[in-house]
Amino acid sequence: MNNIKLKYVSSSQKLMDLTGKKEITLYPEYSTNPNLYTFKKCKCVFTNRFYQHHFIRSHRPLITSLEQFKENKVTINGTSIDAISLILCCRRRGIKLSKTANLLCNYILIFFLCFKFIFALIATYFWNVIKVVFLISFKDESLKSTQVGIINCTSSIRKIRQYLGGRNEIECLLYDDLRINLNSTTENSMTVGLFQILPKRERISLLLSLISFKNLLSIVSEIREFNGVSFIDFSFLDYYSKRCFTSRLCELALISLFKKNNQITQVISGSTNEWYAISLKNVCSTFKIKSICIPHGVSPGIELPHGVFGDIYYCLSLVEKRGLDSTYRKKQQQFVFDEKFIKNTMVVSSPHIKFSNNIVVFTDSRCTSLDQHLIDLVSKEVSFFYIKLHPNDVSSNYIFPENTSLIQDFPFAISQSICISRVSAILLDAINNDSVAISYQNSKDDRLDAKFLFPGMFDEKVSIVFSPEHLRSTLKGFI
Repeated sequence: MNNIKLKYVSSSQKLMDLTGKKEITLYPEYSTNPNLYTFKKCKCVFTNRFYQHHFIRSHRPLITSLEQFKENKVTINGTSIDAISLILCCRRRGIKLSKTANLLCNYILIFFLCFKFIFALIATYFWNVIKVVFLISFKDESLKSTQVGIINCTSSIRKIRQYLGGRNEIECLLYDDLRINLNSTTENSMTVGLFQILPKRERISLLLSLISFKNLLSIVSEIREFNGVSFIDFSFLDYYSKRCFTSRLCELALISLFKKNNQITQVISGSTNEWYAISLKNVCSTFKIKSICIPHGVSPGIELPHGVFGDIYYCLSLVEKRGLDSTYRKKQQQFVFDEKFIKNTMVVSSPHIKFSNNIVVFTDSRCTSLDQHLIDLVSKEVSFFYIKLHPNDVSSNYIFPENTSLIQDFPFAISQSICISRVSAILLDAINNDSVAISYQNSKDDRLDAKFLFPGMFDEKVSIVFSPEHLRSTLKGFI
């Protein structure tokens, strides 16, 4: 039995055979939807996240690539989270591991990461206690509307408000006040936090139920479920630990809300497939409330275990509608592409009299290093340009060149301008507001995301460029 030394680098998706001096590039298996039906049995609201961002993107390719080393004994190189993933994957494949100091160090690291996970769970719980009991004031409001908009991220606010305004509907917006803060109640609309309208006694009751034996057991059960269908990596545990109690708390608050307001027949949200969307989907299903999705972005082109939110899902492009119709053809969901909807939710009032020739780079916040690369590249090609940050992004993530300016005015940025981003639904906003839309896809991950995960955001009007030279030549046509 040969002894092979392996190193795994998740950031570049490489498995390195240091003994044979070979490098294996790991490609996500988007086209085959592996183990989909097994994941559909998982009840956790984070299943979509685990499946899309961890299992398909890294776990499955790593598990498959290790097949060729099954007859060897493997020595793990380095001590890191990536090394731990490699160890857990080898154990799942039944591959023998060499007992080295590195292996022992990684097992010790696992112990500390487990401790960190438990500490993060406890810290998050007590932060929720402080926020819900002491920092969110009570607002004695009663919901009278039969239609309620529920917002959990700032990027969906504009589209939902424009949708309701276009239909001359009275606004009744509930927002996740654990994450965001909105204060804009007027005579014709009501905007209030989900926890604001709950009395403090009820909030405390919900918080106490989070640490019941049944709930704590369900957390252990969810982790065991994921470990059963794949293996747990600590990057996911880090994400899960910071949101686990929050997700349950929000779901309990929604249940309480719908119990007390049985006149609600319709819920509108911008959440699509993330944990909040699945929680809301489950609650709406329980109370038989019609759900409508006004998506803040394009949904993945692959089928997800728990699908997407909305009995009616308004698509942002005809390409997205066709893709979702094909992907979820067995689901009782209606995917709609409507020109009136596009006009009501995506078209803004332009401050420009004619095409401005403004160059605007839009960040997408998913990988700030790639956004920084794009910003630096554009700064070398033009004398001046604007930067519009994603609603979830912050300026401290970047080093800004001298020939740029941050802009907050969305209509100014998105209309009649030259809009550049990587793989972002903002490109669809751009073409619907008479702007030039350019998608810069220099990285392997961006190209894979564009092809398999988000094909619905690429209308024929979107110019796609793959290299700095290609971007340079494209910009020259407009400057």
